[in-house]
Amino acid sequence: MRTLQYLGKLRNLQVFVCAVSMLIAWSAGPAAAQDVTTIVSNMVQAQRANRAQHTAYEVTRNYQVFKPENPNSTSKVVAEVDFLPPGAKSFKITQSTGGMVEHVVRKSLEHEVELTQDPSESEYTPANYDFTLVGRDVVDGSQCYVLQLKPKHDSKDLLNGNAWVDAKTFLIRKVEGSPSKSLSFWLKDVRLTFRYQDVDGMWLRTSSQASAHVRFSGEMDLISRDVQFKSLQDNDLATAAPSPVLRATHYSPRNTARRNTATNNFRDQQQP
Repeated sequence: MRTLQYLGKLRNLQVFVCAVSMLIAWSAGPAAAQDVTTIVSNMVQAQRANRAQHTAYEVTRNYQVFKPENPNSTSKVVAEVDFLPPGAKSFKITQSTGGMVEHVVRKSLEHEVELTQDPSESEYTPANYDFTLVGRDVVDGSQCYVLQLKPKHDSKDLLNGNAWVDAKTFLIRKVEGSPSKSLSFWLKDVRLTFRYQDVDGMWLRTSSQASAHVRFSGEMDLISRDVQFKSLQDNDLATAAPSPVLRATHYSPRNTARRNTATNNFRDQQQP
């Protein structure tokens, strides 16, 4: 009798273990894939809705370039970046220590202008990436899904890395990775970090950091931070006087003017 009871309990235990195993396998399979699909779909919709809410603005951005072993010795550039929806961006260099650093910053800003005209080449969508849900994390006090990014084609504008997607808004709070295609013969081991936050009702990239090994120069870091935001009223753009600039150069797909309005300084909100 005791033997039969023992066999019955053993059989029930085996059934339980089998059921748990099936549940784990099911959770790791189609259900997980569906979760990723839902997250990515919501993320794409959030990006599009955010882009539609963008209004004309100007940001003042500080750039610093330095060697990691000597962070106090920096080269600095300050730029004013104007955006006019839906896809026109321009910039002016207002302060600079000159040299190669200004050249690098200028090239970066020129490329940013080009990407603004056609964001599809770099946006985080299934057209550009395969996504895998690899975990959860907290960024700036908000719960986030961590999505692994795997580019579908080699491009200087696509990253092998991770994106932290806000679990409530599905907007991207942080991205870390390396370009899927070499940026230059002069650079290797490039690592990029982008941070995003709300600015006057728009979700914008407000800081970035790039680290790389530069041939003949060693390790270098470049940090950029948007330190001041200025809203631009569409009906006053034509009559606004341009701000003074350090140099006569100006890169823009079309001419825009600016109006001095109330500013939103978010220097203290930036992450180091």
